[in-house]
Amino acid sequence: MNILAQIFGLIGILVNIIGIQFKDKKSILISFILANLIFGFTFLFLGSYSGAVICAISAVETIIKYFFDVKNKKFPLYLTIIYIIVSVTGGLLVYKSTIDIYPIFCSILYVLTIVQTKERNIRIITFINVIAWTIYDLYVGLYSVALNDVWFSISTLIAIYRYDIYNKLLIKKIEEFVVDGTSKFGGGSLIDLPNGKFLYNKIIEDHYWNYITSFDVNDTDEFNCMWNTNKKYMIDKKRKPSLCILPTSKIMKKRDILPDYMNIESHEVWMLLDNYKKINKIKNSKIDITIDSNPNIKEFIDAFMKSYSANSDEDPYGELPDYYKEVLELSKKTNNEYKKTYYLAYNKDKPIATAITIEKDNIALICFVGTIKEYRSKGVCKSLMKNIINDLKNKKIKNIFLQTEEGYIPEKLYISIGFIVLCKSLLAIEKE
Repeated sequence: MNILAQIFGLIGILVNIIGIQFKDKKSILISFILANLIFGFTFLFLGSYSGAVICAISAVETIIKYFFDVKNKKFPLYLTIIYIIVSVTGGLLVYKSTIDIYPIFCSILYVLTIVQTKERNIRIITFINVIAWTIYDLYVGLYSVALNDVWFSISTLIAIYRYDIYNKLLIKKIEEFVVDGTSKFGGGSLIDLPNGKFLYNKIIEDHYWNYITSFDVNDTDEFNCMWNTNKKYMIDKKRKPSLCILPTSKIMKKRDILPDYMNIESHEVWMLLDNYKKINKIKNSKIDITIDSNPNIKEFIDAFMKSYSANSDEDPYGELPDYYKEVLELSKKTNNEYKKTYYLAYNKDKPIATAITIEKDNIALICFVGTIKEYRSKGVCKSLMKNIINDLKNKKIKNIFLQTEEGYIPEKLYISIGFIVLCKSLLAIEKE
């Protein structure tokens, strides 16, 4: 029986080590369910009924929580309280000695783990929990599991670094890329303010290219003071006062800082390529296309403007003003540390789709993606994206990202080819 316990214990740890590396909560919960069932048998073989009962209870609790997540329903507080009561009661019923307090303590931690809404919190509490289980496993003689608990804790720390620490650093790096890169694209500049920066474009007038950013305050009163000081710079340049709330901004985390006179105009998702395999499985377009990565700029501009002139519900940005032509032409002539590549897709010599990549420091932004209306839903955009991503992959670019308006068709398209939502930004405009 002891040999069986060691084998089951090893399998359970392996499930946990793999499971904690999943990024999404639902996959993590499934791995927790399997691991609890396996560990339940492990403790039974050892005659540790306290541990077995706790694992069985934990498995049932996780299954219930999983179905709440599948249906996108909020997990009620009363169920969390019931979970804790049941876990403690179950542990006390088979309580034999002081060491049996550990499974009870771990069960409470486990409840707090599975009810979390953020994956980050799941990983942090899991790390604390596995340390407590290690002490218990050593005491009851499950030495192989205790040894592998160490590997599980290391795996958890790796997951914390990958998804919580590294991602934060990456988001900050991408924020700097977006603000600085936009200011150097064509006709732009970045002006330092008392608190924040003013992204200004002398050609384009809309708020996507003119806004105050890197603007951080702690409360509404501080916002009012800083905003009234900073917005004067936009007014002097004859631009409508606008604020880009970056993903790491305090305002993004605490929306009530934003006063009533500011209106959220745009919700953007920043998407990162997470799966190269999906892009390679994309079928060729339904029509024959060729792609030029060094096209005539006037042909490129003409195709891009036509792509954004349909004024349909599929397009969150609508028809673009003519000054975008001037900016694109100027961008082709602008040379700096941001390397640009212009892609133009043709069907029988007719330009039908566009995109631009901007690269710097192992980061690439895909932007100005557009397809002429009559060529949409024919796989043209997917084929173009496949070509671009393979080019970037060959250049050893590690981080490929893009931005699009949340909730529109482009977001769903990008998810289907392997992009995931990394973070979000908001654009707020002062009301008239």
